[in-house]
Formats: sequence, C-alpha cells, structure tokens
Amino acid sequence: MQLLWEPLKTNIPAGTTIYYVPSLLLFQMSLESLSLADGSLLGSRYHFVRLSSARELVKMKSKSSDSKDNIAILYGGLQYDLDDSAMVEEAKKYDLSNLLALRGEIARGEIARGEIARGDSVFHDLQGTKEEILKIEDLLKRNKWQVSSYMGKNGTEESFLNMHGKSPKLLHLATHGFYYTPNRAENVDYLKGYTDAMSLSGLVLSGGNAAWLGKPLPKGVLGGILSANDIARLDLSNTDMVVLSACQTGQGKATSEGLYGLQRAFKKAGVGTIVMSLWSVSDKITSEFMTTFYERLADTHNAWNKRKAFEEAKEIIRQRHPDPFHWAAFVMLD
Repeated sequence: MQLLWEPLKTNIPAGTTIYYVPSLLLFQMSLESLSLADGSLLGSRYHFVRLSSARELVKMKSKSSDSKDNIAILYGGLQYDLDDSAMVEEAKKYDLSNLLALRGEIARGEIARGEIARGDSVFHDLQGTKEEILKIEDLLKRNKWQVSSYMGKNGTEESFLNMHGKSPKLLHLATHGFYYTPNRAENVDYLKGYTDAMSLSGLVLSGGNAAWLGKPLPKGVLGGILSANDIARLDLSNTDMVVLSACQTGQGKATSEGLYGLQRAFKKAGVGTIVMSLWSVSDKITSEFMTTFYERLADTHNAWNKRKAFEEAKEIIRQRHPDPFHWAAFVMLD
C-alpha cells in the first residue's frame, strides 16, 4: 500500500474522482478496498472509477443509457445436467445457423473426448441463484422493466447466442464462471489443446456438464460452455450493463495490454459496464450482494445511478460481513 499510494496522495485532494486503468497485478486488486494506515478504506476518501481503457473516458461522456428501452434478460437457477431430449427440445427453439459461423472452431462440444477423472470438475447447481433471479425479476418488473428470465433447462448456449445484435439494456448472469492457466487446463479434457486465455475462460450454461465431461452431444445441440472467445464474437452493443454474478469472472491472463478473459470479451462485444468478482465468493453472499445492489439501483434517490448503487451495496455487505474476502471481490468496470 505504501509503495502504491504514498507517492500519489499528497497531490490528490480527498474527494477526488480517480479514473484508472489497472495493469498486471493491479487487475486482481480493488483499489477502493485497500486499507489506509488509520484503518479507513481508500474508497472512503476518493471516488474510484475502474476503466478497461482510457478510451472509455470519451465513451462515458457521449453515451446515454436513458435512450435504451428498459429490457432485462436474467440467467440463474440453471440445471447443468440435462438429458439429451431436454437439450434437443431447447435447441429447437432457436435458429442459429448464421450464428454458428461466429463460433468458428470453438464448437468443441461436438468433439468426442474421454471422461474427466476428477469429480470436483463437475458443475453443481447453484441453489441461491434461483432465488436471486426471482427477487431481481420482481424488483425490475415493479420498476416497469420488461424482463425475460432463463432458469432450469432454459438457460442454454443457444439462448445466449440468440441475443446477437438484439441484446437487452441489462444482462444478469448468475452461473459458474471459470478461468484456467494452460498448465491447469491440461487436467481438463474439454480444455486440452487450448493455450490462449480467451479459450480458457468462460461461463457455464444449462446442460454444460455433458460437454465438460466429454460426453457426446445430440446432433444440432451446443455444449453449454461459453468461452470468452465465443462472447467476443457477438454483438452485445445494446447492453448498457452486464452483471456477472459468477465466480472468477474478473480473472484472466494479465498483460501490459490488458486482461484477457471475460471482461475483455464483453467489452469487445460492445457492453458498457461490467459488474464482476475478482475471486470466488460463496453462493449465499454473492446472491446477497446482487439483490442488495438491485435494491439500491431501484431506490428513487439513486435514479438508476449504477456506480452509486454499487458502492452503497458494497458498503452494506461490508457492514454485514467485515472480512474483505466477502465484499472486496466485487468490482465495477467501465
């Protein structure tokens, strides 16, 4: 902390808004959550705005989210184990013939692979996310939003790709996220042979366990494993904010040119603001934070000010759960 902040503090008055673009190890830090010598938080003295690049400063001045319809799509309470008939039934709902070209060689679920030996590599249902989605859906609808929720078997990869070119103003994803280094990926059959960070990070959607475990998929069915590469190929430019209510969504390969992973993917797809976590937080506390965030966002005095609502929600969770492990992971990126 002394090496990072002491040289700067004498030139920055308290209350200043600080726009910063993290690099390398700073990607894994939340500056506003760092403690000062007197025990107070850096974020209590300064207003921090985390940016993916300096170009975002120009975009922030020119963009206006008010012009977009209040449409939200929510994913949560997903079933990661689906039988073949359910996967076929869901896939038939979408005409993805044009979208498959976007995925290139990333359609890995169709490749026959051996089973993974480690049982802890299977994605288990996140019970708290269903309640989270229902609460957020109710809150948004009471505030005159048009909401579509994908739960259980409905939150498939096909449904996600179907948003290409017509994405909602708000996208909320409460599911498993993953990031593997090339060395760790050698222990996961689904990821073997891939070395780039954009293929080794992603999200798990309905039915994703079959592809992850190398099981053959029915013809015409996608695997439910959505890599950062898959996301980057989409047009999600209508989306003002994506909320990644998933573990490890802020991780990736840190370089001097940026962080290669989910946040780069959503930015390349055209998303404005990303809410994500830097490390894995429990299902219970993540759901608690997310519902608190939307409650603050809907509060009349916030007038849908995303950053103000985010900071208030983070402080509420900090008061309930003082250990930084439980609240410092959540960050907002413009």
